[in-house]
Order: sequence, then C-alpha cells, then structure tokens
Amino acid sequence: MRRARILAVISLALLCCRAPGAHADTDPDEELVCSITAWGLPVAKGVMRIWNSTDFEGRPARRVLAEGETTGIFFLLYRVKDAMESISDPKTLLPFYFRVHFEEGGYRRIQEFRFDQLRKVITGGDGGVLPMLGPTHDPLSAIMFLRSSPLMEGSVVQGTVSDGCKMYPIEAKVVKGEERKVMGKNAPCWLVEPKLQAVELGGLLKNNKFKTFMTWLTQDGDQIPVLAKGDLFLGALLIKLKERKVRL
Repeated sequence: MRRARILAVISLALLCCRAPGAHADTDPDEELVCSITAWGLPVAKGVMRIWNSTDFEGRPARRVLAEGETTGIFFLLYRVKDAMESISDPKTLLPFYFRVHFEEGGYRRIQEFRFDQLRKVITGGDGGVLPMLGPTHDPLSAIMFLRSSPLMEGSVVQGTVSDGCKMYPIEAKVVKGEERKVMGKNAPCWLVEPKLQAVELGGLLKNNKFKTFMTWLTQDGDQIPVLAKGDLFLGALLIKLKERKVRL
C-alpha cells in the first residue's frame, strides 16, 4: 500500500532507532513543536527535530526527525503514530537516506530508502528500484530546501519529491509578505502556496483533497514555518507552531 504524506500532516510518531551510520546523541540544534487541528477539532501534535551537523557513514550530514501522534478522542477513535527521518547532505540539501514508520489504525508501513543522487536511483522499501529524473528530495529535505531558498514576493521554488515509492513534482510560490502572530508576537512572514494536487493524502485525511494549501514562513534568516492551512471538503486542516527551541 503506497501513499505519499505531507510532512505537516504525518509528523506524528515515535521512531525507535536511528538510521544506520548516523550519529546524533546530542540534543537537536532546533526543535519545532506544533498543534494540528482538522474540522475545528484538535487531532494531533507533532515535533520536528533537526541536527545540522552530524555524520552518515563517514560523510557530513544533516538529520531531520519528525514525529508525533493523534491526541484526545482521535487517539481513541483512530490511533496514529507516524514518523519520518531524513539524512541529507548539508551542502546540496539532497537526501542520502529516508525512513518511514507509519502506524495508522490497522495500517503499518516501516521502510527504509537510499537516495543515490549520482546514479539517480532510489533503492530499498520492498526491494525495488525507483529511477530519478534528476535531483530528488524526500518530504523532510524538501522542507529544509524551502527554508534555505531565497524567498521574495513572486519567487517560485521548484523541485521533485519522493517518499521512496512515487515521484511528485513540487512548486511553491511566494504570494506576498504579511504579518502573522508567531508564538504570541506579531512577525513579518512570507505567505507561500505550494501546489499539492498530485499528492495523495492518507490516514484521517484519506479520500480528501486540498482545495488550497498555504504556509507561512518568517522573513528572518531562519525562515521558520509557523503556520500551514489546507482547505478540505467541509472544513480545514490547520498546523500551528506552538514552541521553538534552539540549542546555542
């Protein structure tokens, strides 16, 4: 069963062991904690942790781990514990390694993938080989790529993303700058609109399609994702940054 996930929706679980060859015993350099609501109800909480300087099989690397779970009554009705882990090159931002650990009701998906950017193939999962058409991100490295891109009104960020099973072209346009409340304070942000028509949703959002999806990133040097909103049939999905920790 193959389904792509949008990071903000599936940053929900516990990853039990680290990637082979990866070292990140120290506290993360950055930790983002968010709340997730759908149809006006709190449904989940998520955490993204980032280690900017680690190593992977003897190579300098950046590690990103997204995890969390459904909360409240949704945890009782439909238990979700999902996680993703990405190990990428800190210079090119392209991934070496990607892992998923999804537990959604009775559905399970636990897979590891190797991204060979030189040979242009993704291996792993069920043992197959997925050809790349060019430089390819996983969902987490794509978030870091967007945060690292120079943003200004009217600019467009393009690329290709794969969850290890399918390829998805992505395009994100900076619509405008505007102020948003960030953890209790007003801050200038960029309103960015990614095109997600080709992405399939799963879990609680299976059989739903985003009519629109927007995200806001701060206009400072960190370009922190602080808010995301997706309009669904008869409701909306809202992901809001609640806390950010930075290791000095």
